[in-house]
Amino acid sequence: MRSPAERYIKYLLLSSTRSNNDIRNIILKKGLDFPGTTYVQTLREACIPNKPFYPEDLNHKESQSFLKAHGLFFLFNPDGAMLDAEKLLAIPRAKEIVEALLISRSEPFWISKNLKRSKFSFTALAIERYAEHFFDLNLVDNSDLKALMSVRGLIADETTDEDQDRLLAQRAKAMKLDVRLQAANAHIGPLAAIANQVKLGMLPSNIELGKLVSANRSMAIVASLEACLNGWGSTARDFALTAKMMTEILEQVGVAEKDLQDSLIGLAMAHTTEQTPTLKELSGGNHSADMQVLNTENLEIETDAIAEEIPE
Repeated sequence: MRSPAERYIKYLLLSSTRSNNDIRNIILKKGLDFPGTTYVQTLREACIPNKPFYPEDLNHKESQSFLKAHGLFFLFNPDGAMLDAEKLLAIPRAKEIVEALLISRSEPFWISKNLKRSKFSFTALAIERYAEHFFDLNLVDNSDLKALMSVRGLIADETTDEDQDRLLAQRAKAMKLDVRLQAANAHIGPLAAIANQVKLGMLPSNIELGKLVSANRSMAIVASLEACLNGWGSTARDFALTAKMMTEILEQVGVAEKDLQDSLIGLAMAHTTEQTPTLKELSGGNHSADMQVLNTENLEIETDAIAEEIPE
């Protein structure tokens, strides 16, 4: 099993003389993922640059080629976005939001916009740098990710401090509800991203509510049918009630496709340069009402006659 922070672990190996246990302590204190000392030792043996090694000298071609081959260039030669990514690593709440949304496969630009709602200002490029160097999900599959998130915050050195031990025990219970673990256990997709956003305390915007309600109703109907086939009467009833409630909500919010279609038709009519067709042209002459030209003289006579019949 690899660590999503593999590039950062390589940086720690190369930037100074550190033991495997030193690296373990750094990774755990920063709230990153540490698969084990055997993994670090494997990286140590595989990541050996040629001598001399000058990672911060941009003119030393061999050193720069080595950094780029291992994806370490910005760790040794940070730009503004990389410095912001390191700041992000030091802010637990912002880190939690970014990692949860990255697990849901949200785009950096979208994550950046949602961070602003929580009063954090990080660019999409800074989030990309963070994902590349501290939380690269391309290095793990979903099973590995679930395992890593399950032990987040639970691995710690043994202590003789009773207060700290009690706090760690409570933290272990709280980590079972960690939004990152829930995101790892959820299906990857837009709905998971929305759910994680809500769990993080951020109200989503620009959501096609009609589509969500329609999908919820369809799932409830299928679940109700499955419960009926299995003889689970109360469960079938609950899902049937859910489907009924979704139908009632859908009548209020409307169907997203219809709303979009009506909007597009109105927009097209407002900007069209073509002559508006008559009802006769649209129906091809097959209309149910008399379409003769209105005789205004007869209309005035009939109106006067009606007025005379009305008692004062």
